[in-house]
Amino acid sequence: MKMKRSCTGGTTMVDVSQIRPLRWLGRLVLGIVSLYLLTQVIGRVMRRVRPGLTPLRAIPSLNMPLRWKFFGTPERILDRAGISPGMQVLEIGPGPGFMTVPLAKRVSALEGGSVTCVEIQPEMIARLGERLQTAAVPNVEVLQGDG
Repeated sequence: MKMKRSCTGGTTMVDVSQIRPLRWLGRLVLGIVSLYLLTQVIGRVMRRVRPGLTPLRAIPSLNMPLRWKFFGTPERILDRAGISPGMQVLEIGPGPGFMTVPLAKRVSALEGGSVTCVEIQPEMIARLGERLQTAAVPNVEVLQGDG
C-alpha cells in the first residue's frame, strides 16, 4: 500500500497492485500510437517517391511458384476474372507475358477472340514477343505505350 494525498488535503491508501495493470496498458497504448505514427510517416515518404518501372532483373520473381500459390495459377486467375472464349481483352502492362499466353489461349483466335497488350518498356516488349513467338499464339497485338 502507498500513501496518496487527496485534493481535499487528506491522504488515502492506494493498492500498488491496482497501478501495475495500468502501467502495462499505458505502454501498450504508447506502442500502438507510435506504430500508427510510424506508418503515417512511412506512407508519406512512399507517396513522395515516384514508383519506377519493373526492372528486367525482377522478371524471374514475377513467375515464382510462391506467387502462384498466393494468387492462384494463371488459369485460375482467368477463371475468377470471367475470361471466356471469343472475348476481346485489353491487357495493360503485360510485362514479359506470364499471363498473356494463357489469356490468348483462353480467348482463342478460333472463337474470334483477341488480346491487345499495351506495355511502355521496350525491353519487356521484346521479352513478350519472344514468349508469344514460342507459344505460337496468333491473336495477340502488342502496342508500346508512351507512359
